[in-house]
Parts: sequence; structure tokens; C-alpha cells
Amino acid sequence: LVQPQYSPMPVEQQIAILYCGTNGLLKNIPLDKVTEFEKRLLSFLELNHQADVLDILKQGTINDDVTKIIRETSEKAAQQFL
Repeated sequence: LVQPQYSPMPVEQQIAILYCGTNGLLKNIPLDKVTEFEKRLLSFLELNHQADVLDILKQGTINDDVTKIIRETSEKAAQQFL
């Protein structure tokens, strides 16, 4: 997880990205496209799942419903790279 200096990523976004990385959801993404995938994933989550994923992650909680949505959203975000 690489973040711009003096511009840290919110913790809920970090958790979502790290979840993808540690659960094999990035394995089919070309290395040079990972940053673009991250932006796409976070955009999808912010637009469609602010309350049911990001707000929950911000509280330091992760559950099966949240991980299911992250998995589904990462699959949608990855489609353009496959």
C-alpha cells in the first residue's frame, strides 16, 4: 500500500485495499495496473457502499457482509483489467 506523502489514505480505504491484497483479490491484476485498480475499487465503494462498508470499516469492524461486498466490488473493478 503506497500513499502519497502528506496525503494519507483514510483507514477504511486502507483496510479495503489491504483486504484485497491479503485475500488474493489482486492476483489477476497486472502489477502496473494495481494503482488504477485501487482507485476504481475505492470509487465504487464510495459511490455505492459508503454506509454498508466504508462507515463500518472506519469503526474498526469487519464482518462477513462487509467482506462479501468488498469481494463483489473488487470483481467489478477488476473486469476492465482481465
